[in-house]
Amino acid sequence: MSRNANEAARRIGIVGAGNIVRMHMQGIQRHPAELAVVAVCDPDAARLKDVAVTWEIPHRYETVERMLAGEALDAAVVLTPTHVRRQVLLPLMEAGVPVLCEKPLAETYGEAVALAAEAGRG
Repeated sequence: MSRNANEAARRIGIVGAGNIVRMHMQGIQRHPAELAVVAVCDPDAARLKDVAVTWEIPHRYETVERMLAGEALDAAVVLTPTHVRRQVLLPLMEAGVPVLCEKPLAETYGEAVALAAEAGRG
């Protein structure tokens, strides 16, 4: 179960509802007093619903911008395909949300360096 009644738990948002989400949710659930997944985001409505229902995640969003507008997150876990990372990471970084990003960070070394520079500005 991803919800936690403990208000001290860090509020986590998951971005990307693909196959890798299972591994991350299993790890997060090992720490229910510290971590609570409160939102999941994915543009694919069927995957979004499946992950939210399977892992009992209370809030669903189809865009990162909507998730940021609707949630006060302590951190986000980004599990998106690499080619959309920048468009997902930049809004999170601009909002000051700490991010754990699944590897690889970017499709090229140059893109990774640019993202790291963006992260360093915050």
